[in-house]
Amino acid sequence: MHKKSKSGLSNLLFLFALLPLMMLPKAWAQAAGTASVQGTVTDPTGAAVPNAIVTLKQTATGVSRVSTTDNQGVYAMPNVPVGAYSLSVTAQGFQTLTQTGVLEVGNNISINPHLQVGATTEQVNVEASGVALETESSTFKQVIDQARITEMPLNGRQATQLVLVSGGAVTAPSNDMVGSKNYPSSTVIAVAGSQGNYNNYVLDGGYHTDNFTNVNLPYPFPDALHEFSVESNSLPARNGIHPGSLVNVVTNSGSNQWHGTIFDFVRNNVINATNFFSPTKDTVKRNQFGGTLGGKIITDKLFFFGGYQGTREHKTGNSTGYCLPTAAMLAGDFTQNLTTGNCARKTSGLKIDPATFSPAALNLIKYLPLSQANSAGFVNVGLPANNTEDQYIGRIDYTFSQRHSLFGRYFLTNYNLPSYYSQTNILLTTVPGNDMRVQSFTLGDTFIFTPHMVNTFHGTYSRRRNNRGPTAGGINANTLGVNIFLYAPVDLRMSITNGFNVGCGTCAPGYFNVNTEHFADDVDWLVGKHQIAFGGEIIRTGDNTRTGYLFNGSYNFNGTLTGEPLADFLTGQMSSFSQSRTQDTTYRQTTFSLYAQDTWHLTPRLTVNYGVRWEPNLFQVDKFRRGSTFDRAAFDAGQHSTKYPNAPAGSFYYGDRGVSKSFTSNQMTNLSPRVSLTLDPFGTGKTVFRAGAAAMYDTPPLYMSQRVASNPPFVNEIDLNGNLPFDEPWRGYPGGDPFPGVFPPDATSQFPTNTLWILLQRKMQTPVIYQWTASVQQDFGRGWMFSLNYLGNQQAHQWLGTGINAAIYIPGKWTGPGSCGPLATNPDPKGKLGTDCSTLGNPNNRTPLTLANNVQGQGYSPTMTLITDGGTSSYNGMIAAIQHRMSNNFSFLANYTWSKCSDISDTTGDIAAPLYAHTHNARLDRGPCGFDVRHIFNTTLIASSHFASLTGWKKAVANDWQIAPLIRITSGLPLNITSGVDYSRTGINLDRPNLVSGVDTYTHNSIQRTGARLSYLNKDAFSPNAVGTLGNLGRNAMRTPSNYNVDLAVSRIFPVHERLNFQLRMEAFNVLNHPNFTGFSTNRNSGTFGNATGAADPRIFQLAGKFNF
Repeated sequence: MHKKSKSGLSNLLFLFALLPLMMLPKAWAQAAGTASVQGTVTDPTGAAVPNAIVTLKQTATGVSRVSTTDNQGVYAMPNVPVGAYSLSVTAQGFQTLTQTGVLEVGNNISINPHLQVGATTEQVNVEASGVALETESSTFKQVIDQARITEMPLNGRQATQLVLVSGGAVTAPSNDMVGSKNYPSSTVIAVAGSQGNYNNYVLDGGYHTDNFTNVNLPYPFPDALHEFSVESNSLPARNGIHPGSLVNVVTNSGSNQWHGTIFDFVRNNVINATNFFSPTKDTVKRNQFGGTLGGKIITDKLFFFGGYQGTREHKTGNSTGYCLPTAAMLAGDFTQNLTTGNCARKTSGLKIDPATFSPAALNLIKYLPLSQANSAGFVNVGLPANNTEDQYIGRIDYTFSQRHSLFGRYFLTNYNLPSYYSQTNILLTTVPGNDMRVQSFTLGDTFIFTPHMVNTFHGTYSRRRNNRGPTAGGINANTLGVNIFLYAPVDLRMSITNGFNVGCGTCAPGYFNVNTEHFADDVDWLVGKHQIAFGGEIIRTGDNTRTGYLFNGSYNFNGTLTGEPLADFLTGQMSSFSQSRTQDTTYRQTTFSLYAQDTWHLTPRLTVNYGVRWEPNLFQVDKFRRGSTFDRAAFDAGQHSTKYPNAPAGSFYYGDRGVSKSFTSNQMTNLSPRVSLTLDPFGTGKTVFRAGAAAMYDTPPLYMSQRVASNPPFVNEIDLNGNLPFDEPWRGYPGGDPFPGVFPPDATSQFPTNTLWILLQRKMQTPVIYQWTASVQQDFGRGWMFSLNYLGNQQAHQWLGTGINAAIYIPGKWTGPGSCGPLATNPDPKGKLGTDCSTLGNPNNRTPLTLANNVQGQGYSPTMTLITDGGTSSYNGMIAAIQHRMSNNFSFLANYTWSKCSDISDTTGDIAAPLYAHTHNARLDRGPCGFDVRHIFNTTLIASSHFASLTGWKKAVANDWQIAPLIRITSGLPLNITSGVDYSRTGINLDRPNLVSGVDTYTHNSIQRTGARLSYLNKDAFSPNAVGTLGNLGRNAMRTPSNYNVDLAVSRIFPVHERLNFQLRMEAFNVLNHPNFTGFSTNRNSGTFGNATGAADPRIFQLAGKFNF
């Protein structure tokens, strides 16, 4: 047992982390969402020019920053708001030099002015036309400027699509990290081999990550954004929290000139193509309308910016195919052999007396759209999705003086999706209803102590509120006559393999609310050749969630009892059943970090950046201390909890001796070293070699371990397998229906058998990624820049779930006590002899804990899971990128990624069951990452027609056109093939089949049409694994076809006035109408195995009109 935890330790550490912030002046600012410029001023001989005055002036606002070179001619201006600037240098005895250019978001560039002898009244003007090389760090970074943000065809006008364009990034499997619990524009994107929720999202320098699952909060619409960047691999010590990438977004601000837009983007299905799997076009009608306005309140002092976008979408989504009972089946005849069509199946040869059908099943038939089905029972159901969204953004910037500036930004977005119910079509209940609101407020300020020292501080508050639930007019299992205690009058969840579904786990009533406070401070100090930075940040997060995903039960039929799933359903024989109370969490967590780094300009050509970040992990704590620990030695010794004496042996709770309130330990020694160097070998500023390495820690999401708070007696999730009666699910269960039981639980609470337990390792190491990179950047002139980048990483201590009580396979048959070794009871519930010792229905009797203690072990299910820190992964990638900055009427960006990623399991939203098939040797599950896309190619182009030589009607016809294609080609994603039947008899259902030697796994390595299906995998290449084994096929061994997509925007600008124009724009998504298939069935036991069951959107047109001024 552990020693009793010291509750005051975390408070003491929190106060210690606050000290640097308490000592700061009363100045609020932003550290991210800014750029920096530094360099050395020299004379014609190359000697340093001390005491030169360097002025950086923002073109739009007139705000200036001033620095003076030191004795070595060095100047630096850190944390400069992004935008267009002019840089001027004056020194006694030299001509004044003025250079114009653009500082990109987060860019750290060097400008080394060379002064010419002369009077300061003489002017030398230079214009920077190329993409600035990164001379201060070694990270891989892609900046998307405002032109590409607003002119590229972004589907749905979602800015997060820009992350994929940046290179090395793929959309990863969601794994329950996004969905109806999150805002709909949240995405799971894996960057440079990191897990899909390892990215650090920032908006205007404020933390913009949804800590519930560590995905992005929604970003404002494109017209409200100024710049967007993605930075990954070996970031400086200033950056932390999440190691995958830094996604940095800056909103627009006001200026001395009035500027804004009025726009309307319209979609209608009239000219759209038809989805590959749909018999008809979609019914989409969508308007995205709004505008922006920015300007000055006080010239050169006070500026404002505001914007609004409304979305109104009405559509019936891509139809989903279901197989309903046919007239013959309802008459008891299952002998029909269907060889073609979506409901093709081999005959089961069954004839069943309809008098034996389940009354509850027959009652459900009344709610099915049987009249819409064909003779084979197939019906297409288009799921309605009529949603609305309203986004509002406002920003104020105020400059007190050249030393002090302040800004504040507020962003609000509301989203509503109603749920649906029809008494004649219960299948519509697979669409959840959502009412969501996200708010984000950032306040910041920059204070310059001296020309060589700048302090920045920013504070952010964000809140996400999400209410989810079905309509009030629905039904539940009691409506059908099922004898069971239910918690809600509405909500029914059912699944029939190769048949149909009612409801879904993500449709259940609930709410998911997350509040986050973020405070950060950075000090930049120039000391000779050293640019020193130090600071820290604090994040305080709390979630309040409730979900009823099992509180009304989950009823499942897979055909293992009769050979036909629909026959199982009609006869009321469930293969599995689950129920629990509502799942509530009230987690609270504080994360803090401190860092120090130095950018050392060893020579004008060589720069070294080194630093360290302290980032301890203080584990999240449930407000009501729900959760438990497990001790195997205590189980074997028969020791019980003093707080809940009826708990099975080995389980202990907060209040028991040695149990901390987080049920694990904090990790206080997380030191993250960083080092990088950049070399300008020729001293021309045209070629830069870069290399770096870093160890970066991740802060896991609140949702990942939330089921620890669900352990008995709090939620009591009970999962049953075998022949279970639909009309009375708890018949045969010891003690009958265990719900509702005593709630809230107390010392008298009873503990049902076969319940789910999710536990934490007693000492959890923090996930860490060791990264290294090497690259070369080359400026070819005329605005062209090329880079070649190698990125590698190795992850350790990834948090994953492993089974610690999986059932043990016992060979042989039961002929009496002792015939099945340690198995104490006959596996046949009716007492027949000759039954296999290991069956699908008795895994709970064969777990290690039950075999060790038949009474106490019954309290723990085979899916009992321990969250461990044993996950590992590796990644190696090459990214080649070429870019042309917007000039000469065009902008171009292209990148190609060639990479390989492998791991033993991908991160999931929450850990609810074991993730490894091989519970005793996770290395046997190592395979390609679920997001391992070997080849990625992106191209974007914005080209405008401006022919100065044209006049008259030729000028009117040919000029002011613009074309903007966006091309993305990727190789296939991995597919993990499963057996679909628990042949291993472990009770955790992660079996994979055997690979048949000499048989092609793919149907000619392409999609092949077979009747109404699209066959891709060859079922004959995969044989069921033998009983008691896990199969020899590796994890993620197969792959989907490649994905090819071309989006296109074509527009014409009509000048109206000097600063007013109207843009007419046509956008086409998937303009080539290339089918990109999805929804591959990987369950070998499924009738649709190996088939593509879905496709991405076909060609979709969008028309837009926009006034710009």
